[in-house]
Amino acid sequence: MPEPIIEPVIGPTGDLAHPLLVARSAQYERRIHEVTPSVFCAVGYGMANTTLVLGPKGAVIIDSGECREELTEVLEAFGDRLDRPIVGVVYTHSHYLWGTAAIEDYPTRDIEIWGHEDIERTIAHVGGEIGPAYTRRMRLQFGYHLPADGPDSMSNVGLSSFFFRPGPKTVGFVAPTHTIPRVGRTTTSMAGLEWVFESHASDSEDTIVISLPELEIVINNHVWPVLFNIYPLRGERYRDPMVLLDGLQMIRECDPEHLVGAHGVPIDGRAQCQQAVADYADSIQYLWDQTVRGINAGADPDELAATIEFPPRLATSPWLQPLYGEVPFHVRQIHNGLFGWFGTDTSTLHPVSPDRRAALTVEAMGGRDAVLDLIQKAIDGNEQTWAAELCSHLLRVNPDDPQAKTAKAACLRYLAQRTTAANTRAHYLSEALFLEGHCDPLGETPQIPAVGISMRAGGVRSLHALRVQLDPVASADTDLMFAIHFTDTEEHAWLHVVGGVARFGIGTAPQSVLALEITVLEWARLRARRVAIVGANMVLTSGNLTGLADFFALFDHGPR
Repeated sequence: MPEPIIEPVIGPTGDLAHPLLVARSAQYERRIHEVTPSVFCAVGYGMANTTLVLGPKGAVIIDSGECREELTEVLEAFGDRLDRPIVGVVYTHSHYLWGTAAIEDYPTRDIEIWGHEDIERTIAHVGGEIGPAYTRRMRLQFGYHLPADGPDSMSNVGLSSFFFRPGPKTVGFVAPTHTIPRVGRTTTSMAGLEWVFESHASDSEDTIVISLPELEIVINNHVWPVLFNIYPLRGERYRDPMVLLDGLQMIRECDPEHLVGAHGVPIDGRAQCQQAVADYADSIQYLWDQTVRGINAGADPDELAATIEFPPRLATSPWLQPLYGEVPFHVRQIHNGLFGWFGTDTSTLHPVSPDRRAALTVEAMGGRDAVLDLIQKAIDGNEQTWAAELCSHLLRVNPDDPQAKTAKAACLRYLAQRTTAANTRAHYLSEALFLEGHCDPLGETPQIPAVGISMRAGGVRSLHALRVQLDPVASADTDLMFAIHFTDTEEHAWLHVVGGVARFGIGTAPQSVLALEITVLEWARLRARRVAIVGANMVLTSGNLTGLADFFALFDHGPR
């Protein structure tokens, strides 16, 4: 069925985009929103909000943003509102806690820092094995490769004006001094106010819901200004939508007068807050229920994604617009979370390879010239998605086919300008620019972990992550134990490379041909190739530098 013809409009950065997406930009302009005379929410300074709560005994900051520079800017924007010492920081989850160290520049006492007990473990996961792929896909999702202005730029990224803050960025994460357990309610007094914390997973498993009963306020990461992203295109651990309902139920029971989110402008008024929560809960349950209903009826993921739509009541809700992700993505994710990738068609169990399928498809359609004719016919008939798919077949057969590249880039740009979802738009445009030779997302993504990434993961986790870089061919005949002692943390771990597999262990190795003593920082520098093996500040207690170099050569992008 042809895509509906929706003409794009010009956005604030000169972008050509769907009218709904462009209109959302106004909501994310930099502004300090006064929720109450003692609560202020900074919107538009980063991907997420930072909230200031003033109590009789001090101030508390909720979420500290992407970096020290962002929080510094926000604290300055609060201005005279911040008229007392900061005595506490609360993290709603692990995505926006990188600016806390900037508070050192303000008059403070001993600061309490509250966060979920799994925050540091969650951070380490992202900085570990999946780091390179996660970085590459995140850059695609948020338009890292797109120009700052012009038709291909991003007026907003669905949840905020931007994701990648321009200019210098200094990591300023400070670990929690007080943790909230996975189960149960935590009540405390901070800044002279009562605080209630509960762990309820959202887009991160380490998310908490914050209630301030005296102020009739709930601060949360569950009600977004757009449809919740059960599946982000960058990829993520399975976000069970039914778990999200627990957090929404807590918010509903608190019956707040004000609902402040990690994203978007605050919601005021008890009835408005309840309506937002109800719509959000209904949307999550609807997607899960209807996906399961379809699975029980024998539908496969493609059929589910093509047929499940919101009823009018939810489709028109101001809190559920698909400006970030889209319903078909979430339906597929629910299917995969429950049943995995296989649907109902057994021909997909052992399919021909993508390259072979493309070659057979092009041959069946009459060859390259015939497929090019079909592509033009599809474009003329407003079937750009089908045209792009046909181009993909030609590019599988010949990645350098100039006409297929040009046609696919044009189709993707057409689709990008007409989708409501910022994530989708960024992916379409990034591939279009790649096909036109303006960027190379794979080549521009570092395969070597940066020092900060390895430090965030920790020495043991960083060694553990090295496993996924092992070259199975180069190590096919290897039997070698490598042991490491991180002298600053007194941790011991080892890798035993045996016939193409790197076995990992914590503790003292049972035996070792190579044994290394090193600090976590120097190990991070070594992995990042900031220092060479011969110049690293380390001690080999067993083996020699040549043997160490030969060992690292077994790994992709290993130290050298």
